[in-house]
Amino acid sequence: MVMLLFIYASAATLLLGGLIVRQRHLLGQIRKITHTLSRIRTANDHQRLRVQSSMQLLHHLADELNQFLEHHKQLGERSLFLEEERNQMLMHLSHDLRTPLTSLLGYVEVIQRKAASLSPKDTHSYLNVIHAKAMKLITQINDFFYFAKLDSTQSPLDLASFDIVAVVQEVLLSLHQPIELSQIEPVLNLPGHPVFVYGNALGTERILLNLMTNAYRYGAEGGLLGVEIRESAHEVVVEVWDRGKGIAPSDLPYIFNRFYTGQRSRGHHVQGNGLGLTIAKRLAEKQHGSLTATSIPYEKTSFRLTLPAHP
Repeated sequence: MVMLLFIYASAATLLLGGLIVRQRHLLGQIRKITHTLSRIRTANDHQRLRVQSSMQLLHHLADELNQFLEHHKQLGERSLFLEEERNQMLMHLSHDLRTPLTSLLGYVEVIQRKAASLSPKDTHSYLNVIHAKAMKLITQINDFFYFAKLDSTQSPLDLASFDIVAVVQEVLLSLHQPIELSQIEPVLNLPGHPVFVYGNALGTERILLNLMTNAYRYGAEGGLLGVEIRESAHEVVVEVWDRGKGIAPSDLPYIFNRFYTGQRSRGHHVQGNGLGLTIAKRLAEKQHGSLTATSIPYEKTSFRLTLPAHP
């Protein structure tokens, strides 16, 4: 009986000892995890948690915490990126508004100083310049506000079926006079029947207006402005092209970036306030489509808008 009690007591002692050792190991690993988390928090370190244990629970805990740390790191990087973009936007906004405002003020001051000596013709000429610059300024301001609205995740586009051929024809008609004045010849390859896509008609009109305006403004020396519609079972492509000076190879990867204006002596399609193509691409994406570009100077500079075909 005494021997049996001794055996039970020894077994209990060993079991208790094992539990104490296991508890100490567990506490040691938890302290190590806590220390590592504290160091990451205070030093903004990107170190990850590692445990040396056969306990699956500790490994699972470390994995979950590492995923949380990675997510937190990505959020921090995204926050820094957005802050930098916001600062860039304010800088560009300040520059793009200050320049035309300064020019407007200059013309107004000329009229004020020389009001008595200016002929009606000169006064009219100055007023025309002021009006043109004021309209450009309004366009820039509207672009900034429209882009801010478009960039918000809370402003989805209303999507519906519409005839893309009719939209292309309407845009061409609205640009008939400036295209004619630029002495550029339209080359059209449009289907003789309606082609329905699923998207936003007004958004698509704005995209095409931007692309065709760029083509006749900056590609006029090539003499041609092409518009083509290609349809397949699942998508429709509208291609706008010209044979002008084109886009510099160094600019091409960045032309859809906000505020990117490129090397103005060569990348003519990216002149302006740097928002036109950015807005166009964002509009395409909000319609579950895409907008891409290729350019071979004086041969073919092409923008392709792809939209889902209406089922």
